[in-house]
Amino acid sequence: MNKIIKTTVAGASIAALSFGVVPTVAFSNTTSDEVTLTLLHNNDGESALQSETYELADGTEITIGGIAAFASVMDREIASARAEQNSVLAVYAGDSYLAGPTLNCSDPSTTDSTQTVYDAVAQGLMEYDVHVLGNHEFDFGTNFVKRFINEFDDSSSNSDYKFISGNMDFSANADLSALAAAGTIDTHYIHTDAVTGEQFGVVSAIYPDLPTISSPGTAAVTTRNIPDTAIEILIQS
Repeated sequence: MNKIIKTTVAGASIAALSFGVVPTVAFSNTTSDEVTLTLLHNNDGESALQSETYELADGTEITIGGIAAFASVMDREIASARAEQNSVLAVYAGDSYLAGPTLNCSDPSTTDSTQTVYDAVAQGLMEYDVHVLGNHEFDFGTNFVKRFINEFDDSSSNSDYKFISGNMDFSANADLSALAAAGTIDTHYIHTDAVTGEQFGVVSAIYPDLPTISSPGTAAVTTRNIPDTAIEILIQS
């Protein structure tokens, strides 16, 4: 069944994002030809876990809330969307952490460190559906990406949570190949709304020159053609 998607968006990492209705028989459980999707989308959290106070040019101080405040806004927007009987899709679109004092608490530079990855714990407690890999995820190499993903899985109640990139190949990478083979890292994500039953597909692609600005190691970028990548993955899925 063809449907009209109406989106309301609440929300830069160097990653591209595309989404659409998945053409499956799951649509047969509704009678309407119109679907309203509330897309909750953010990126570049960059380890902003705590609130911070800034001084403006006129001397005024302004406090920006940390991830707890952000989670409250996210919960509010989800509740508002559900009150309107909308489908909801929450996407973290990359660059969840960034070098600095906060991230240092997670010991990102030590291979296979057992230190808690605090960004992953905080995000795992929020109602995200899928995580798009951005360039900063690779700043400390793929071992820290593995630690982040594993810590996220331990914190989140969503056992089907995926990390996606449509134009990367992890098969030769010792840290991430097993996660890719298990489907935890994938090229796309198909979301079935828990309330409405509607399905939506998400594909992404990372910045083609990733190795020049970050440290993906043997995790390879496969193509620079982001639009065709999105189309090909949507067709395959």
